[in-house]
Amino acid sequence: MGVLAFRKKFRVSLQIKDYILRSVVTREASSNSLVNYYEKVLPEGLVENGNIIDKENFELFLSGCAAEWKIRHKPLCFLVPDSSFFFGAAKISKGLKEQDIRDYIQSEAGATIHVPFDRAVFDYHLLENKEEEDEENNLRNILLFAAPEQAVNSYTALFKKAKITPAAADIAPLSLHRLYMQKEEHEPGEELIQLEWDMNSINIGIFKDNIPVFLRNHSQPFRREDWEATAEENLVQWVCKQDEKVERDILKALKEVKQVIDYWRIADYKSENKKADLFLTGDHPKLWFIQKSLEDTLKMDVQTEKSIDLLSKVNMDLPGQFILPVSLCLKEV
Repeated sequence: MGVLAFRKKFRVSLQIKDYILRSVVTREASSNSLVNYYEKVLPEGLVENGNIIDKENFELFLSGCAAEWKIRHKPLCFLVPDSSFFFGAAKISKGLKEQDIRDYIQSEAGATIHVPFDRAVFDYHLLENKEEEDEENNLRNILLFAAPEQAVNSYTALFKKAKITPAAADIAPLSLHRLYMQKEEHEPGEELIQLEWDMNSINIGIFKDNIPVFLRNHSQPFRREDWEATAEENLVQWVCKQDEKVERDILKALKEVKQVIDYWRIADYKSENKKADLFLTGDHPKLWFIQKSLEDTLKMDVQTEKSIDLLSKVNMDLPGQFILPVSLCLKEV
């Protein structure tokens, strides 16, 4: 989405959450060419649910970070807000040439192709036909990924004002899975449940044969008064001031996650007796508690970036909360 060409080798990957601005700089599209990483607490009231509420002060904050982190005039890959992306399946004519597919989707969005926005930016993935009816009707299946054009344009306009060059956008579950696929061992027909558990939201992704079949974002309670944030050089340390309260919120959210996973495995009867891998990551400071709770509740082994050595190719000792920006550096632009 939003692809532009650029010449310089340096590239910046940026993750914007309601509470944090997080970035990595690489020399090229590779996780082993890391130059530096940064994060800074985002003042309250600038961004809510991924939407920029206070554009003027967000621009000032972003411009300050761009200057301090020396990322001005560098090409930028960024993540669209977790709460706004859309994922779904659609059918198109098999006779369409590949160079015409994007124009066709754009013209049919909101008509024959359902997209829950008036105007959207999108990407797609072609699938192999598995249904005889589609073959007979000369139809082709695609997966569609979309985000509101207004939200994406709002970000790109502010990036340009901060003298950063927007080059590409992605959605978090796909970006993360791209990094996961660098894991050396993969089995045919592999099924993966991917959880990105952040402080204010959870991205659930289910992949079969490396193809997403389910993507959903869940919000969860996040109150700044429950946490104390301390800046240490390029990092932010979060200390919980309300352990019991926050852990209750986690367990409540875990019930919803379990319902989603159970529903999927029942709906997809082939998955009921099939072993699936569960990969957990995210920036939540209590990720250890989440991992143990998942293992106890789901009776599954939980993989993390440390247990499968996912960040071993990164040429720096990188804190786990930077896994999303690192995954973005693999995005083709």
